[in-house]
Formats: sequence, C-alpha cells, structure tokens
Amino acid sequence: MKTAIFTTLALLAAAPAAAQTMPLIIENGDGGRITITAPMTEERMIQLAAENACEKPFIRDLKGWSLYAVCITDARAEAEAILAARKAAGMELALLR
Repeated sequence: MKTAIFTTLALLAAAPAAAQTMPLIIENGDGGRITITAPMTEERMIQLAAENACEKPFIRDLKGWSLYAVCITDARAEAEAILAARKAAGMELALLR
C-alpha cells in the first residue's frame, strides 16, 4: 500500500500547476452554473492518495465497507507520514512545468 500512496503523491505533485487545481461547480437558483478553479490542497492530495490505495467494495458489502474505512484511515496516516518525513528532511516533491 505504501508504494501506491507514494506513487499517487508523487504524480499529484509532479503534475503541472494547471493540473493541480480542482474545479468547484456552484449552481445558481436559476439553473445556471458557476465554475471556480481552486488549487489542490495538501489535505486533498492525501485523500486522493488514500482513495487510490484502497479498493472500494460493492455497495452492499457491509464488511467490505468496514474494511475500506480502516484501509482509508491507515492509508491517510501513511500518506501524512510520508509528507511529514519529506518536510522534515527538507525535500520537496519536484514540480514539472
């Protein structure tokens, strides 16, 4: 799982700045939509890495969902540890432009 988390974090950080944004779509009361592009936060990068490392179970598999929740918690902790270790060592993930 650690390899999947590291790979996802590296790919997210290595993406061009334009790709490190996420669209926010806001619907008006009259049916129109407004799209705002927001930068991807470190918290969102951790969440994406955790979701990529853990396989979602079938919707009616209750035990699977319980195991998925544990997997997400463990994966988030690993991703946070990886990022904390990189910050403590003074390393930054390279951004390609």
